[in-house]
Amino acid sequence: MSLKKKILMAIAVVAVVAATFLFFAFKKIYTPTTGNRIAGYASPSKALLVIDVQEDFTGITGRQPPLLKNVGAQISTINKIIEKASTSGMQVVYIRQIFSNNYITRRFIGRAI
Repeated sequence: MSLKKKILMAIAVVAVVAATFLFFAFKKIYTPTTGNRIAGYASPSKALLVIDVQEDFTGITGRQPPLLKNVGAQISTINKIIEKASTSGMQVVYIRQIFSNNYITRRFIGRAI
């Protein structure tokens, strides 16, 4: 077998191993967690759901400039809605996504998707 074929074969093997590793790493990252099903409530009520106001897009952390325009006005509006819901007795629920602190998320994905 020529040297060129050996090099191409080695590159192909490395590519297959890397692709397999990335497949399983991404599968683990994107598989949702499981838990007990939430039971029905006897007297359901309304709630405000605040979903993932990401620091990376708002520029709050200072790691990078804001990716959205008028971030200050948007955050102010969100805070006003939260305050109105709280004073009216409505539950306020905050949802955030937390990535695992591992090499794949730090190196390839970052903290915001």
